[in-house]
Amino acid sequence: LPLLCAAWELLVVARVSTHRMARLEWPFPPARPLLPSAARLSALAAGNASIAVWRLRLNEGQPPAISTKQNWPGFYPHPLWRPLSVAWVWLEYASLLLFPSELCCDWSAPALPPITSLADPRLAVLAAAAAATASAASAWRRS
Repeated sequence: LPLLCAAWELLVVARVSTHRMARLEWPFPPARPLLPSAARLSALAAGNASIAVWRLRLNEGQPPAISTKQNWPGFYPHPLWRPLSVAWVWLEYASLLLFPSELCCDWSAPALPPITSLADPRLAVLAAAAAATASAASAWRRS
């Protein structure tokens, strides 16, 4: 998420030239001054570093203990189905944010089963959501 915030800051707020970045032409001149963006990016980096240090101290140097029952799709062993299952969970949460009609008090392991085959109908929904998001982002970027 912090990398997305930094990318948003540079590409949308400062309007850094992505065409020159793609051709590896230096410098990548922004359409707006970078000083306000640099201040926000510094605050973002400092905040993330302080949260990371706080979490390490809270865990006493140990990695967090996350049960597979807490994040079943995130621990699915197949390298293709895991990211698709996680994307499905994100889409499910986004749809509940917009249309909170089917709230559940327990979203643990069996509530959102992972995607396990190409025949899963959720793949079509994921593809449609990705296409709609890309289309909206493209239209917004052109305006």
